[in-house]
Amino acid sequence: MDQCDNSGGSMSALRTFRLVRILRLGKLVELFPQIRRQIKVITRTLGAVSSLVVLILMYLVIFAILGMSMLGGNAVEYLRTTDPDHINDFRPGNSVRVLIPTDPYMILTATVLRYDPTRPDRPYLVYRNAPSNNDWPINHMSNESLQIWRQNGEIWLNMLELEPFQYQDYLSIRHETTIVGLVPRGNFDSFYMSAITVFQIFTTSDLGDVMYPAIRGSGMFASLFFAVQVMLGNLLLFNLFTGIIITGFSETKEELQKEEQENQRMIEQDKLRRAQSLARGMSIGSKARSSNGTSISRGMSITSSVAGLDHCSSLETAVEKVKAL
Repeated sequence: MDQCDNSGGSMSALRTFRLVRILRLGKLVELFPQIRRQIKVITRTLGAVSSLVVLILMYLVIFAILGMSMLGGNAVEYLRTTDPDHINDFRPGNSVRVLIPTDPYMILTATVLRYDPTRPDRPYLVYRNAPSNNDWPINHMSNESLQIWRQNGEIWLNMLELEPFQYQDYLSIRHETTIVGLVPRGNFDSFYMSAITVFQIFTTSDLGDVMYPAIRGSGMFASLFFAVQVMLGNLLLFNLFTGIIITGFSETKEELQKEEQENQRMIEQDKLRRAQSLARGMSIGSKARSSNGTSISRGMSITSSVAGLDHCSSLETAVEKVKAL
């Protein structure tokens, strides 16, 4: 068995190394100058917005913490249980908001464990970890079902279609623990979810799906939180980030084009210098060959002149000999 485990580990490591070979495809970028140019533009532009990215991260962290303190655990997604489109939203594993009949009332978060249609009065079995003494006020835990939930962590509950302004009236009549809605996908219950929700607001993607459940659970003052966040985040930082990216992209592209033109000009100048030096060398060679030909012709003429003089002197000597006879 150990040998099998070791072989399996070695095979997985081998597969990992094979996957690393995919990175070799990055060398194909060198074959496409346009893609290589665009990558250079992107890397240079990102360097120009690094300080703004730090500012955006600070914005996300600050508003994520503010969202946790102001809206954490309050956002309620109001859905009708009879709506067939939302039946699966209440399947086991989903989180729900539970109204606790305390004074003042509390909204806690629980997880659906099971749905039993044979229990029409309390069909949902929900679970919540046993909280500390500071979580639920002991002075207001007179309800027997709450005591059971506090001890066991599980309780069967019903779900009612209530708006937050109806909570107090409902508790004054029935004084019963009940499920009042779902936990929306965009919430501020933890720092992780709060940061994701703030980033979603930053991009204004499905803003209504985040804003209205928070306003429903926390009141109209929550709209100020979203208004400030949209003005600072989307209208200011996001547009500034986009503008810097576009401007930097165009400027960097122009700089790269100028660099390429300068490099091309230098290459042309180098070619011209080489051509001029080659032409100069050829002209010097032709002049040398012409001067050599001239000197040779001069030497031949001098030789012929000397030969002529020798011939004349020999004739004069012969004439003098004839006269002597």
